[in-house]
Amino acid sequence: MLLLNYDFYDIYAVLISFRNDPSNTFNEKIAKTIKALLESPQVDNLIESNIIRRSIAEIENLDIELLAWIKTNNIYTYGQKVIKEETAYHILSAGFAELLVCLKDENYKRFEDLADALHNVPIILSESPRNCLKRIKIEISTYRKEWNNSFLKDIIR
Repeated sequence: MLLLNYDFYDIYAVLISFRNDPSNTFNEKIAKTIKALLESPQVDNLIESNIIRRSIAEIENLDIELLAWIKTNNIYTYGQKVIKEETAYHILSAGFAELLVCLKDENYKRFEDLADALHNVPIILSESPRNCLKRIKIEISTYRKEWNNSFLKDIIR
């Protein structure tokens, strides 16, 4: 299944909520849900609208004020763009994997810093996934210096 640019905007909104409430008990379930979507095969032509928000909304007992927008499915009539570039999915999947490591270690400061470093990445990827690695490297540079020097180095050199 392929994601739309609007799904990447939803990922942006999730990262903002992570940054604003890093110790929320639902962050792990949300991160795992998004990571699974990013890692699902992106090889067919199945394109569904609102896949990110619909998947998050299915999390049992979810009650997060910052994510109230997930209850409204958008009807897109203009500007839909299918994200086909595999690198975009790899970058975000690796980012969510790192977020899950932070949560496993209960290092909420690191989680918050990573969410801050990543929040613009889905927007950048939705605009131009082929020509954006330098911009992403700048976005994550502070996180690399502070927490993990090798973060995304296998994808972004």
